[in-house]
This record gives sequence, C-alpha cells and structure tokens, in this order.
Amino acid sequence: MPASWWWRKKVHSAFIGTELAAGLQAMAGGGGKPRLVICGVLLANSVEATVRVAANLGFEVRLPADACWSCDKRDLTGRLWPAEEVHQLTLALLDGEYAEVTTVDAVLRG
Repeated sequence: MPASWWWRKKVHSAFIGTELAAGLQAMAGGGGKPRLVICGVLLANSVEATVRVAANLGFEVRLPADACWSCDKRDLTGRLWPAEEVHQLTLALLDGEYAEVTTVDAVLRG
C-alpha cells in the first residue's frame, strides 16, 4: 500500500484536516464514492464523528456494531450511563441516517 494512503488524524473525525476523502475518491477511480466500513475504539467519539462526516460527504457507510468499543459516560445531571447503553444509543442515533449498522460477519459475507 503506498504511503500516500496513510493519514494521521488530528481531531475526532478522520476526514477533517486530512486528504482521506480525496484518497478514497482516487481509489474508486473517480467513478463515485466507495462504500465504507468504519470501526474503531470509541464509538461515541471518533467513530461517531467520522461516520457523520463520511455520510455528510456522500459516502455510504456500514458500521459493524461489534467492531467498536464504548465506555461508561456520565451525563450533565451526574447519571452514569453503562458502556452497553452508551453503545446501543449511539448505534441507534447513527443507524439509517448516517450509516447502516451491521455486524463484522455481515460485512465479511459481503
């Protein structure tokens, strides 16, 4: 893989301040936008930001729920939300509007 296909992100979304979108377009040969599979560590942080920007840029995004991680989060009232609830709510907020929430097995099956 050419070094030009690697980008170091500096903010939450992998698309901001990088040439990722242009690189993906080039990989697609200029014939539309490739379908993306996005996964990562903090679903309610960098993964969510990247998914939202990708969708806003016109990419079709698949988000495997079992290839992302979430952690407990305290809200502004002081309530501590367990990681699994944070995970499921974030997936629900993204599904349909910004991404197709799926599984790793479904992605691998095509």
